[in-house]
Amino acid sequence: MKYKKYIIQTIFSPLIISTITLTSLVWIIQVSKLLYLIDKGIQIQDFLQLIALILPFLLFIILPLVTVLSVIYVYLKLKDERQIIIFQSSGFNDYTIIKPALIVATIITILSYYISIHLMPLSYNKLKLRLKYFKNSYVSNLINVKTFTQLSKHITIYIDKKYDNGLLEGIILFDNRKSDNKSVFFAKSGRVVFDGQNHSFNLSNGFRQAYDKANNLTRLFFSSLQIELNENGANDYSNHTRNSLELYIHEMLWPDPKLPQKEQNKLIVEGHQRIIWPLYNYAFVFLALAVFLKQPYNRRARIKPVIIASIPLVLISYIHFTLQKMAYKDTNYVIFCYLNLFLTIIYSIWQTTRRVI
Repeated sequence: MKYKKYIIQTIFSPLIISTITLTSLVWIIQVSKLLYLIDKGIQIQDFLQLIALILPFLLFIILPLVTVLSVIYVYLKLKDERQIIIFQSSGFNDYTIIKPALIVATIITILSYYISIHLMPLSYNKLKLRLKYFKNSYVSNLINVKTFTQLSKHITIYIDKKYDNGLLEGIILFDNRKSDNKSVFFAKSGRVVFDGQNHSFNLSNGFRQAYDKANNLTRLFFSSLQIELNENGANDYSNHTRNSLELYIHEMLWPDPKLPQKEQNKLIVEGHQRIIWPLYNYAFVFLALAVFLKQPYNRRARIKPVIIASIPLVLISYIHFTLQKMAYKDTNYVIFCYLNLFLTIIYSIWQTTRRVI
């Protein structure tokens, strides 16, 4: 019907604008955390590629919010223009009036599932790999004077002075790659050397300090020493510990049994959230309009229906995140996350199809 096409077209314009606006605001905050890379020598085109990889994650999070805000805005405008009253006078029930918005919500839900299932883990994995690559490529630039700089999970360095020619002075290097043989290197000077594949430190005039098997402190003096920085394949960029944003849903629902039970539970819960959250694009729109259309129109208090429609959204969101938090401790609560979602949709169906006598 023509009214469906008209409402759908009307919704998409504010939806696109609000998505771009809100995403840009959140994006700027996230990008600010990576600005230090420019100071460390990363090229602008590489930096732009990095920040573009953040977008799928941001869209996944904010789409339910921008979708419901856009839909409420359009239906408030339709109420102001008396078009809702015309639809109701023509015999349309609330569900029929809401149907165009639900079509839009369904499209956004499908898009969110594509992001959740494929695009987000793919992009975030690339982001982490590129960050690691740039960190390795610009390792000498990452080292700050008179600051403990963590070069990797097990290697930390401190320097007193740093010169433009790459010379470092007053070096303290902590090497914890071997848990049973942790070492500290003190050197008067040194340089970072990169052979195209691996980084290493060339240290001069210093000593290595460590504990032997008898727990006795030992010192080994050297005039020159080379320390490889690659850490069990650290420069093999396909080999790194992935967090939940880099994992695909099936990897989260059936996590590696070698992981600690607490970590497994966390991945399972977050895997279910990747299934549940996209459906809120549909549920939020359905619930908001189901409540919104039941409110009488009053031009002097036109914002009141919006506030009333927002209250159940806040309540449902609060319940969802509370249950999610509880599920981290006991995965049995995951079922209640699904129940909260489906009850929201069922209530919305009942609210929009019931006849008021």
